[in-house]
Amino acid sequence: MSLILCREVDYVNPFKYKERTKERGKAWEDIATNLRRHGYDVTKRSVRDKYKTIKETVTKRNSKELKESGIAPELTDEQMEVTQIIEDLVEVEKDTKEHHTEEDKKQVDGVEMRNRALESFTETSKRIKSEKDGQPRKRRNTGNEATDFLMRKLELDQQMKEREFQMQREEVERRQQDEDRRREREEREEERRQQREEREEERRRHDEERRREKEEREVERRRRDEAERERKMELFQQQLLQQNQLIMMMLKKEKE
Repeated sequence: MSLILCREVDYVNPFKYKERTKERGKAWEDIATNLRRHGYDVTKRSVRDKYKTIKETVTKRNSKELKESGIAPELTDEQMEVTQIIEDLVEVEKDTKEHHTEEDKKQVDGVEMRNRALESFTETSKRIKSEKDGQPRKRRNTGNEATDFLMRKLELDQQMKEREFQMQREEVERRQQDEDRRREREEREEERRQQREEREEERRRHDEERRREKEEREVERRRRDEAERERKMELFQQQLLQQNQLIMMMLKKEKE
């Protein structure tokens, strides 16, 4: 079941969605539904737990054997495919987590900058109002306060625009990186598909060779059986002829 489960997880790929979201939960449910169609009695939770166990097993096995021997462990074709799928999914999960962490940070930074701008505007307004309600101030100071406020507001607006531009540029770069990773993943999937086809073709050739060998052995056995039957028939005919000759001799002697 491990290989079939990993193939289903790789096909649906729940890790392209953010953790603890409805989309990722629905993806696990889709995997469970697909496995139930294959005849497996599973639930969303059991599928998720089984995949987690497989991932931990692959990680521990590779780490332990590499550490002890210094070389990659020898695996069966099924283990190799499971290992490759797990490594690809771990990479996707890592990329998704990093992407959403960056997005969350950008949102926090944007909110913080807006709050700072609003805070500066509110504090300045309160200060001007307080000064108006208190002792009279010189007109020159009021002009300076207004000028400082406008300069600060322009500075914050510029910072926000620069930050938005930076976020847009990072978004373009991120999309390009996602596209590159998607192409790389498709290339790896195509390579794995070709490898599976080659292994399947090799298995078919091997089965065909065994079938031909079996047919040749069967033909040879039949030929030997036929030759043995002919030999026995010839021997039986010789014995029958000898018996007839002996009977004829005995009859001849009785007549004499």
